[in-house]
Amino acid sequence: MQDLLSISPPDILDIGWTDSIERFLRGQAAMAYAWSMHASRFETDIGSVVKRKVAYLPPPSSRPGRGLAPLGGFLLTIPSNLPPERKSMAGEVLGWMLGPRAAKVRARDGLPLSPLFSLAGDLEAGAHSPIYRLARSLAQKGALCSWLRPSTPQYFEVEGLVGEAVHDALLGVKSHKDALSNAIDQIRKSN
Repeated sequence: MQDLLSISPPDILDIGWTDSIERFLRGQAAMAYAWSMHASRFETDIGSVVKRKVAYLPPPSSRPGRGLAPLGGFLLTIPSNLPPERKSMAGEVLGWMLGPRAAKVRARDGLPLSPLFSLAGDLEAGAHSPIYRLARSLAQKGALCSWLRPSTPQYFEVEGLVGEAVHDALLGVKSHKDALSNAIDQIRKSN
C-alpha cells in the first residue's frame, strides 16, 4: 500500500470508497478496488468515461493461484407485519428477481447483477458483462468464497484496529512496525 501512494491521488487517504469509485468513473484514477456491484457502474453509469475500457481482475493474494474472491450479495426479506396475501406476492416477486431469467435480462441489458451459480454455464448471460465473465471464471476455478472473515466475535473490532494502524502507517504518523505493534497490543488488551 505504501508503494501505491506515490501513484495515487494526493488526498487518497482522506477519501472513502464512493469517492474513489467516482474518480475512477471520471478517469481521474488509473485503477480502483471495488465490490462487483459497485464496479458494475464502470460499465453502466451514464457519465462513465471508462466504459468498455476496464480490465477486471480478482483480488490480490499473497499466495499465487490460491486467492479467494468474496462473493457478495444482498439479504432480501419479507417483513413479518405484511398481510398474508401480500406476503405471498412478495415471495413471488423475490423469486422472480432472484431467478435465472431475470438475471439473464439484467446481464443482457448491462445492469448490475450478482452472478448466480445457476447461470455459471450460461454463456448468453455473461456475454455482455465483463464482471460476470470474471465471476464465472473464478467460480470455475473454485476461487469464490461466500465468507472470508474468520468466525470470531471480535472480528470487526480487530478489523477496525488494524485498519487504523495501517492508515496511521500510510500517513507517516507511525512507522509500519510501531503501528502494527500498537494494534496487536490493543487487540490483546481488548480480549
